[in-house]
Amino acid sequence: QHDARHAGLYIPIFVADAHGPYEAEIGEEIQFMGSVTGGQEPYTYQWDFGNGDSSDVQNPRYNYSATGVYTVTLTVVDNESSVAYDETTAIINESSSSYNLSIAAITGGFGVTAVIENHGVVDVCDVEYELCVEGGLFGLINKVVSGTIDIKANESEQVATGLFVGFGGIDIAVKVADEEKTEKGMQIIVFTVIP
Repeated sequence: QHDARHAGLYIPIFVADAHGPYEAEIGEEIQFMGSVTGGQEPYTYQWDFGNGDSSDVQNPRYNYSATGVYTVTLTVVDNESSVAYDETTAIINESSSSYNLSIAAITGGFGVTAVIENHGVVDVCDVEYELCVEGGLFGLINKVVSGTIDIKANESEQVATGLFVGFGGIDIAVKVADEEKTEKGMQIIVFTVIP
């Protein structure tokens, strides 16, 4: 290959362009665009997303699972084994949407169990929950379990009261993030029945 020189300026013949900078939220898909000037077709493309992941597609779609500023590198090799590369950045911000959680089911048995589902595209960590059971004969049942829970994207986790003793009608309330669900049930000594 020959370098073109014009008025003393170096003008490269084979140039890669990674475009950007790109910006998105956690889990939001980014459309990366790679283009080439010069060189000999066909080209091979290699993207390095700056977090250990890569792609060999010219215009890949990709989403990040953590916030940060990532240095993204595009390397292009042409048919004559000439190499061109370009760097850009991907700026990944916290998700602006609230958690996409739901309380899928509340079941009885030896205690009360609630299933919490994460419908989002990112893992959630340290989400506060509370599972409260009140009532019974003379209002003697008052079982509250609270804490934090981690739920992977598109998965579910269970929270439970564990065994408790009482008799009579009970009110059950489950709260997680912005969600709340209630049920009525019956406590028969150590066994909880939810119709």
